[in-house]
Amino acid sequence: GTPLVLVATGGAAWLPKSGPWLVTVKNTIGVLLLGLAVGLLSRVLPGPATLLLIGFLAAGVSLFLGTLEFAFKSPRQRLAQLLGLFLLVYALFCWYGALSGQGDPLKPLASPAPVTLGERADTTTHQWQTVNTPAQLDAALAEAKAAGQPVLLDWYADWCISCKVIEHEVLNNPRVLDLLSGYRLVRFDITASNPEQRTLLDRYQLFGPPALMFFGKNGSEISDQRVIGEINAADFAERVANANDQI
Repeated sequence: GTPLVLVATGGAAWLPKSGPWLVTVKNTIGVLLLGLAVGLLSRVLPGPATLLLIGFLAAGVSLFLGTLEFAFKSPRQRLAQLLGLFLLVYALFCWYGALSGQGDPLKPLASPAPVTLGERADTTTHQWQTVNTPAQLDAALAEAKAAGQPVLLDWYADWCISCKVIEHEVLNNPRVLDLLSGYRLVRFDITASNPEQRTLLDRYQLFGPPALMFFGKNGSEISDQRVIGEINAADFAERVANANDQI
């Protein structure tokens, strides 16, 4: 209560007065909130789509700063225009990069790395088999067991944000892909969450996605390496390495 007493007895005179600075603060907070929204969307959107949104945000701020206005400006306004010009150029770079398939906002014009024959073959090797019924999952596991292949089972749903983060940032990590060489990759899509699919959750003692399970060549789960919830690429690579030691 002491701060309220101080303000009531004259402390309000120490507070800054409202004015143009307050409008600037409000606009800055608005831009930061839009940037936060783009950052959250980047967890589920492809890199080029995110880069496109960043370009729109940069261009919007640039126009707001009066970059394309040619009337007389004060020194402070001209400085804002100069900043806006840089943002407009950056926006153009982002749009060009997005249309070229780039996704890194720090390197929107980076040239894509050349793909060698070995890399192309590796990309085609890591193909996911998507199933959405218990019968399909049992068949996929049985086929892998008959072929003597270990299995990585990814529990996924379209409404699961963490699943998309794992898909984009973890399962596409080069080190993880290298460690998963030789695995059969199976993704169980539980988006519908119907009673038939939920029986599998009970069978494997899961609450829902995201979850990642390893099965050895004999068809048995390597339960001590099971992943529940989000995980980063480095920690998951360690889990895969541990699973490889047990198969």
